Amino acid sequence: MAVMFDRIGKEAKDLLGKGMDTDKKFTFSTTAFEGLSFDSETCDGDKGVTNSGSFKLEDDSGMDVMYKYEKDKDYTYSFESNFDLAKLAGVDGVDVVLSGNSEATVQAEVKYKDCNAAVSVTGGVVKSKVTFPFSVGVSPMTGVNVGVSGTVLPAFKPAQLYEKVSVNYAQKGSFGLFFGMTKNLKALEARGIYYGLPETTVAIKAEGLTAGAPLVTVGGQYKLDKATKVKVVVAQKDLVIKAGVTKALRKGCDLTVGYKVKADEIANVAKHNIGFTLDIK
Repeated sequence: MAVMFDRIGKEAKDLLGKGMDTDKKFTFSTTAFEGLSFDSETCDGDKGVTNSGSFKLEDDSGMDVMYKYEKDKDYTYSFESNFDLAKLAGVDGVDVVLSGNSEATVQAEVKYKDCNAAVSVTGGVVKSKVTFPFSVGVSPMTGVNVGVSGTVLPAFKPAQLYEKVSVNYAQKGSFGLFFGMTKNLKALEARGIYYGLPETTVAIKAEGLTAGAPLVTVGGQYKLDKATKVKVVVAQKDLVIKAGVTKALRKGCDLTVGYKVKADEIANVAKHNIGFTLDIK
């Protein structure tokens, strides 16, 4: 089954990158009534205290609209509206997304997906500059996904058509392999994920394979019980050790505690970073 470009090889990427955040974060989602939902997030991190929120209106007609605000130093506002053409016009597999924000961005995106291909084409203005981002994901055979993405500009160059290229092979419940080339085929990253151990998933990532000195990140996740997962990741770059514990406190309420320290600073308690995310839905 073809997937959108940003989801190719996503499993290993998420295992090695998510669930170990050392910010202090509180997220809250609720449904006021059918068709109207609210989300909010407050974060105490490196940038100080930031917050964001959104509300989304949707119904069975195939249309929805979401308004969002984010507060860092200043407020920024954005909107996104989705149109499911299968419901609105009987055109299967096609969605249209209109979006924009208060920083001079207005875009329209057309997405198409079937069992063989997933295509996204966007056109609009990003911070007052005209851009046409696109991505294509193709599944030539079972378990294989190939993707390419780029951004076409008014001053066209052929290299804009292959800024990122990826290939992923996965056997569900067994293993997955990913190769991604960026910077117009100049930088190569490889990832692998293995599900064969009881209650355990292991992943590895190697970056900079074309630079002669690849940086390796290794991680694993272990499911203690139905409600608790433990994750440990070690990154060769700066020899950083990360860990995370996710606990379902009850249905719709998850607590994740993240931890990070550099190996050469592990003896200094002041250098140990601990944070948490409380997510209520």
